[in-house]
Amino acid sequence: EFITISRAATQVEPTVIGIKTGERYTRRQLLTGLLVRSGNDIAAALAIDNAGSVEAFAEKMNLTGKRIGLISSNFRNPHGLPSSGQYSCARDIAIVAFEAYQIPAIREIVRTKTYKFVFNGDRGVYVLSNTNRNLRSWPACNGMKTGYTDAAGRCLVSSANIDGEHRISVIIKSTTSQ
Repeated sequence: EFITISRAATQVEPTVIGIKTGERYTRRQLLTGLLVRSGNDIAAALAIDNAGSVEAFAEKMNLTGKRIGLISSNFRNPHGLPSSGQYSCARDIAIVAFEAYQIPAIREIVRTKTYKFVFNGDRGVYVLSNTNRNLRSWPACNGMKTGYTDAAGRCLVSSANIDGEHRISVIIKSTTSQ
């Protein structure tokens, strides 16, 4: 299904893919752009589509979090940018990663090394490169996600299949790049 981008979704910074108000994209295209390259504008667009607002989506995130066993997290937005009262820990992020890993479509997207994000009309194509360097340097790695804020430092959630066993690791507040 298609999502029409709202103005509110385009007002997020700093990391944006560059979607514009009124443009239409499939949910799959937006989800892939989000998971491959961390477009905060895309996170907002998907949240608004799902729940009507970023705030309502954060409420849904918190309810889902409680249901799956998160005990040290409170979400205020869908992209992880700093917000008063928002926090999490490596344990809770590992639980979220495990839940996401159970979904074949998510596993397929997070192992994507590059993705051609096709903009509406004649705006062209933006080639998104996955920031998880493990995908290129470690054959066992099969995906997940990087992130960064001043408060959280450099973060990495990485998944791997080692001798047929699936593993997820979480690193937060690192001072070195992934």
